[in-house]
Amino acid sequence: MPPRKDNSPVIRAKIASGLGNLAQLLDKEKVLRDVRPLYKAAEMCRRNDATKGIWGYDVEPLIFRDLGKIKVFQNEFDISNATITFSMTVKGKCEPSEDEDPLTALGLQIVLEGAYMGDDDVKLAFSAWHLDRHNSESDSAFLHPLYHLSFGGMHLESQLDKKNTSVMLADTPRIVHLPMDAILGIDFVLTNFWQTSALGFRNEGAYVNLLAESQRNLWKPYFDTLHGFWQPNSRQLIWSPLEIIPELVNNR
Repeated sequence: MPPRKDNSPVIRAKIASGLGNLAQLLDKEKVLRDVRPLYKAAEMCRRNDATKGIWGYDVEPLIFRDLGKIKVFQNEFDISNATITFSMTVKGKCEPSEDEDPLTALGLQIVLEGAYMGDDDVKLAFSAWHLDRHNSESDSAFLHPLYHLSFGGMHLESQLDKKNTSVMLADTPRIVHLPMDAILGIDFVLTNFWQTSALGFRNEGAYVNLLAESQRNLWKPYFDTLHGFWQPNSRQLIWSPLEIIPELVNNR
């Protein structure tokens, strides 16, 4: 049997082309102050052949234009001169099978920065979110979902060490999350705020059965609906996937 053809260069080129097209669109619409990091990421992806079968790129910080006012909760004024900075690192498999994770690494950072007038002087305000793909080989005191969105982190902590800096508790974003009942809600608190060393009881049959029942009742229809969105009979779905994720687009 002849060796399987390596389509990695073609796939990397396709992903790179998508980044380039995105840069052109955002530049035309004046969304970013500088789109060159996207072109740089595209070139990195196109040339990223160090690991066979893997694509990847880094997006250096992108600053968005004309953010407008951000509602904040720690003072009576809105921040009108705020900026959002976006950066990320991502790697994936060029030809993943249908039943495996297509990514091997993900780190996405969103940092909000602004200023407002305090009692005596101008104060800086920062906020940060990050979406990570957890490295299962690293040690952690807390339970980590494979892909997890978190508020704060090192990007926020580094700013708060500075004088006259506070946390920007903005009114958005509203993050898509799984539905929960009391059982799942309590488990969410436990798994996010208790160290994993204290969660041995989560493996006990009685607790597992409680979680499994709630997950089956709430999460199975949630994922079945999302899965059905990409199926030929999507129009027959009782629960609209657009209610779950309004950002979904149907280009069929």
